Formats: sequence, C-alpha cells, structure tokens
Amino acid sequence: MNFLDFEDTDLADQILEAIEKDYGRGIARIPFFERTGAHTFELKVIFADFKLLEATIMVVPYYIDGLSTIRVEGIYL
Repeated sequence: MNFLDFEDTDLADQILEAIEKDYGRGIARIPFFERTGAHTFELKVIFADFKLLEATIMVVPYYIDGLSTIRVEGIYL
C-alpha cells in the first residue's frame, strides 16, 4: 500500500494540472483550496475564460497498480 503525503506540493500541482487538462483551459486563480478531512479537499478554481469550478477532491480506497485513486466531484459555473 502506498501512502500519500498531503503536505507535498507536487500532489496539489498534479491535481491542478489534471483539472486544467480536463477543462482545456489554464487556471487564472485559485481562491480556495483547503483540506477538509483526512482524505478530502475543497477547491475553487477560476479559469482563464473566467469560468468557475467548485469541487471536492477525494482520495478513495481504490488502487490501480498500487496507486491511490483521486476523484474530483464538482460543477463548472
């Protein structure tokens, strides 16, 4: 079992890069990114086209090749 280092900024960078890739636009501002539980985060992202993503990021106990799965649930406004 692999353990995630939630203090590691590389994890946050990888999550943000995946969100940019999914949406297809760069991130202009991150007004809110807070840890809300042992394996959950709340996030608000403003993209370059001024659309907003409000989401919850969860590390779920589902493993692919020994790596934890990160699930992002949210809406684009």
